[in-house]
Amino acid sequence: MSAMQQPGDGSATRSPLSPRRPLVWIWALLWLAGAGWILARIGIWDRTLLSVDYGDIKLYGEWAKHIVEVGSLPDESKWQYPSGAAFLFLMPRLFVDGYGGDYGAVFLAMLLLCSLIVLVALIVLGTRRREFAGVWVWLLAMPALGGLPGLRFDLVPTAFAVVALVMIHRRPGCFGAIVGIGAMLKVWPVLCIFGEWDRRRLWKSIAWLLTAVGAILLASALAFGDPFTFLGQQGGRGLQVEAIAAAPWQLRDVVTGTPVPQEVRYGAYEIPSSTADTVAMLLNYAALVVFAVAAAWWLLRDRAIRTGRDDLADETVARDFVFALVLLFVATSRVLSPQYMVWLLGLAAVVLCASDSRLRRPAWIVVAAVIFSATVYDNPGNTLLRNLALLGATVDACVTLAALLRRAPRSSSDLLSAPRPAAADHPAEPSSSPV
Repeated sequence: MSAMQQPGDGSATRSPLSPRRPLVWIWALLWLAGAGWILARIGIWDRTLLSVDYGDIKLYGEWAKHIVEVGSLPDESKWQYPSGAAFLFLMPRLFVDGYGGDYGAVFLAMLLLCSLIVLVALIVLGTRRREFAGVWVWLLAMPALGGLPGLRFDLVPTAFAVVALVMIHRRPGCFGAIVGIGAMLKVWPVLCIFGEWDRRRLWKSIAWLLTAVGAILLASALAFGDPFTFLGQQGGRGLQVEAIAAAPWQLRDVVTGTPVPQEVRYGAYEIPSSTADTVAMLLNYAALVVFAVAAAWWLLRDRAIRTGRDDLADETVARDFVFALVLLFVATSRVLSPQYMVWLLGLAAVVLCASDSRLRRPAWIVVAAVIFSATVYDNPGNTLLRNLALLGATVDACVTLAALLRRAPRSSSDLLSAPRPAAADHPAEPSSSPV
């Protein structure tokens, strides 16, 4: 009998959540309250169901109708999503056409289900790491965004990304497939793949990622025709007025009162000027630089692990890296739509579910930015402060991870004396042998 299972302590049969079962009930009630608040902000409680303004969900319903009737993806500037999103938009029609009802209500229920999946994943991760700050953040900060989480479909790719990060280093096949499906809804979840460091697990994850992506592309090509129409729409985007790179225009508005010039293009407010278009073009190249930096950090981390830096092989470092990488892409993006804060909040909650995370401060800054940006979003001063907070969190995260790589390796005596992590913190599969 192991020391972890002493007679009479009940640890062998006790559920990991059983010591905190009353807390689980509190979380369930808070989630229901938060869901009710989101529905209230949308107007579910004070209007008849069929007269509720579902915002973009109404557009999703129109796209789904177009796909069914025409048999192709929408050919308009607002369609900027991978073809997997088409299957997501069609799903509510299975219930509406088969059983009757309202498309918006079914889609909204699907989004709330994804929010619940994120909560369960965070509880699992928090139980594993014995830290539940991220659970509280998801429950309390998400409703601060008002009705926004229920009016965009960003909760769905967020759920895929969070679940993937919870199982990273453990189920490489499932991890890769989940990342691939999430990337076919919105591209950003593919960044989760950078969190895997072990080459054998990485190649297996990539194989399953490509399998999932290939299957969705094949299905969408057979069902809808060209699945790459969104690339042209994305490539033509300009500088959005809410983007971090638009801070000079926002600052001028705050200081001089000169409104930021804006024009509706590609379904968003963009700055119509040659200077802004030049900035947008430069940001396209910045994305390539970010990928290069991410690849360099991955290679340096891999080399350090192979020379004895076992601390860099921990799951927490992998999640920290993904969080910093997504922050870096947001900071250098031409676009920063308000719904982006949904997935930034989800990733911050993941980071805050580990007490040994190096990026807890940037995560809390993101949480503050989420709450602040939700108060009076149309105010350029608040938008500027939100963007400066996100920029500060990005710089903080990148500097922290760079410093982590530069840290001198621990001596063998330190490694022997250091407490070993719990068995649950080790990957399910053994690491590959050093080259």
